[in-house]
Amino acid sequence: SKFIYDELNTKTYVGHPRMSSICENLLQLKSANSTIQTFTKTRASATHLPVFREDPKYTWKIETTTKTGTKILGEYDWLVVTDRNSFKKTNIDLVVANVELLANQVNRRMESIPSMVTMVKFAKPLVGLGVDGLQLDYDSDAKAMKESFGSLGWIARDSSKPGRRREIYGDEEDDGAECWQLQANRRESKRLLNRRELRGASMEKIQKAIRETMVDDFIRAIPKLASITSKGENNNDEGSDLEIPPIVQATSHRWNAAFPLHFLSRKAHKNAFLDAEEGRECHVELAKHFIACGDYFGEHQGTVEGAFLSGRAAADNLIQEAV
Repeated sequence: SKFIYDELNTKTYVGHPRMSSICENLLQLKSANSTIQTFTKTRASATHLPVFREDPKYTWKIETTTKTGTKILGEYDWLVVTDRNSFKKTNIDLVVANVELLANQVNRRMESIPSMVTMVKFAKPLVGLGVDGLQLDYDSDAKAMKESFGSLGWIARDSSKPGRRREIYGDEEDDGAECWQLQANRRESKRLLNRRELRGASMEKIQKAIRETMVDDFIRAIPKLASITSKGENNNDEGSDLEIPPIVQATSHRWNAAFPLHFLSRKAHKNAFLDAEEGRECHVELAKHFIACGDYFGEHQGTVEGAFLSGRAAADNLIQEAV
């Protein structure tokens, strides 16, 4: 194993004080601008309105089905879709949106790869790892990496992020605990979640299997990681004397559609989904006033950075056409 330091030249993104804060802040925009409406916990469908109707002012109608019938949420000039799962035929989102060509491309050429995430809380800081985050590369030697790190693909010391300092609620005193976030690599996530005993199992059973697997892999890998991060490369001293604090709590989650994978891009095929090799960051259909964007576009697929860049490209296109 070889350890490579990132000298902080790479721009990274993190929610403050938590990842959900990004969505929460976006939803709060409605209080600053009364023209913005938000509908949470609502499954809605979009209909492309015909241009030959009597009042062709708007292009899209958004509606939802309730126990009492159909409720129209509004009519709009443009439709921007950010979730690749909206194109699934099992969802009502775009069934009558008249975007079948794009939907067929997404459904035929792309797969959503699941992932597993776990938060581990130690009674006190884990001393011995000389870094705050690690991304493990399985492309060079997957077999050796699996033997050393099991399911782990990415780990991070949560308190190293802005606004993530461990504090007792309502008090400035640090409680002395330390949390680490673990994210599984794609191969092991798919393998574990496809176990026969977990097919159709309850969420509680699935979370228990994820938690046990990832915590065990992390504890087993800590001496190896400490050795690599302290020396910069692999050596025979794997920190056998390293003290690992007791685990106070561990929580796990199955992330069903964590990573987009284009079938053709596996073989570096030049006809990968939506010209991905050209780095196209969003899909625009001017005639329909329709834009699709998200982490499945561009050169940084499956990342927060990719989603951000795609969203910005969509906004640029919308402003250019709307103004």
